[in-house]
Amino acid sequence: MTLRALVFSAMMLILPGLCFAAPSRVTTQDGNVITGEVTIKDDIYTIITPYGTVTIPKGAVKSVEPVVEGGQPPQPGQENGPALHGGQPSGTGTGPLRFAGSNTIGEELMPALLEAYAASLGAKESDWSWLQETADDLSFQAKLPNGGTFAAHLSRHGSATAFEALLNGNADIGMASRQVKPEEADKLQGAGFGHAFSPGQENVLALDGLVVLVNKNNPVTSLSLSQIADLFSGKITNWSDLGGPSVPVHVYARDKNSGTYDTFNTLVLAPTKQTLVGSAQRFESSSELSDKVASDPGGIGFAGFAYIRDTKALSIVTECGLIFPPSEFFVETEEYPLARRLFLYIPANPTNSTTPNFVDFALGPGGQEQAGKKGFISLSPATSTSAYGGNRIGIAVALFPYNQRLVEFARLAVNAVRASVTFRFQTGSSALDSRAVRDIDRLADYLKSPAAAGRKVYVIGFSDSRGADYINLRLSEDRAAQIAELLRQKGVNIEQIKGFGKAAPVACNPPSGDQEKNRRVEVWLY
Repeated sequence: MTLRALVFSAMMLILPGLCFAAPSRVTTQDGNVITGEVTIKDDIYTIITPYGTVTIPKGAVKSVEPVVEGGQPPQPGQENGPALHGGQPSGTGTGPLRFAGSNTIGEELMPALLEAYAASLGAKESDWSWLQETADDLSFQAKLPNGGTFAAHLSRHGSATAFEALLNGNADIGMASRQVKPEEADKLQGAGFGHAFSPGQENVLALDGLVVLVNKNNPVTSLSLSQIADLFSGKITNWSDLGGPSVPVHVYARDKNSGTYDTFNTLVLAPTKQTLVGSAQRFESSSELSDKVASDPGGIGFAGFAYIRDTKALSIVTECGLIFPPSEFFVETEEYPLARRLFLYIPANPTNSTTPNFVDFALGPGGQEQAGKKGFISLSPATSTSAYGGNRIGIAVALFPYNQRLVEFARLAVNAVRASVTFRFQTGSSALDSRAVRDIDRLADYLKSPAAAGRKVYVIGFSDSRGADYINLRLSEDRAAQIAELLRQKGVNIEQIKGFGKAAPVACNPPSGDQEKNRRVEVWLY
């Protein structure tokens, strides 16, 4: 059973020792169709599909028909049947699957995911169609081989609208390029949505980096976060102040409802108590913003990695001297200063039975393939280059030249490669965050694959610099041991578990406020 099936405890039934019936086609009273292995107990139909488990009350079922010749659909009171493999889920539980929120997700990635999901149900490209209702609203429909239909509606007006739509019952899945805010989560919980921060309700779809874009002919290659803030607030008005040509700065930014803008404001402008210059030209589309910067020698803007297009993306210099080029690996590890997660939020008890099936697909290999194709950073594990370890040590030595633990870390890192998966925890807790819960399975599969054959696995914990060194060392060791045990439970052989405390930071420690990134567990392959 998938994690999704476990999370939706209100929807799922665990039936120990039960022998599931033959594949059957369940038609609901509203005309939708779900196909899978069906059983009935206590007037509840349980349908096991390859994408998860769905339960439907007897009163909501119109008919149950066998899929294979000679098969018998289960009848009320029948709890056993021949164990055969199920079919594909088809259609939706209560009409079109409704999406609302982020333009970044909804512009190209979500349409690709919907088409890929329809294809996984057996639909051909000739069987699906799109209807453009407005510039930011469109509908999708695909005819399925079993006669059912998969339909969806996309509303793309910024991440803030995701939580409004979920709160008002106008969306099944909220798309957000930022995490839900505590006040938004409280409102949702009060409305019966569930706990929005919980793994299973909060789902990390992919990773993205906010890149600072300039014209390709601009000689500037890197900027500090404070310089970026000064440019976007209007304090710096000419590129000559930064070593560039004497050209006026033209600021381009996303609209105020955009999660892209909200993230930029949170990471760049708010820490310096600055606001976006009033003369900034605003865009609802990241593609249009990028194209405008590409055509303007004095232009500067920000967008996701997928929208670099014909511009130049700048390296970011932190206040403590760490330099991060716009690299996918640094986004994967979530150490790039302007990295972000893309989220799908769903209720604890979805009213549309396709909701968990679709999210499982989007977070699985098929969905992650689409994320990569659309220019986002997939959650599929990868490893660093062989030169990464040496570069990492050089930076760490410059920051902590007399740290004995760093010497031990250097001996390991210089001849090893680092996995892109980095485990982080919920704020103020030893519980894994929503991405890390899924990453355990992803990394375990990777470490047992031919790609990692013959490699020794080292699990290494780190902390921030706050508190006594001996306490930080113990915390880093305990967290590494926690991750190592979870990987062992998945069949991964662990060579060594280490904790190095505050050594080798990947972000500035206090007073910058980024120290949470340093409380992490890394996995290295030797």
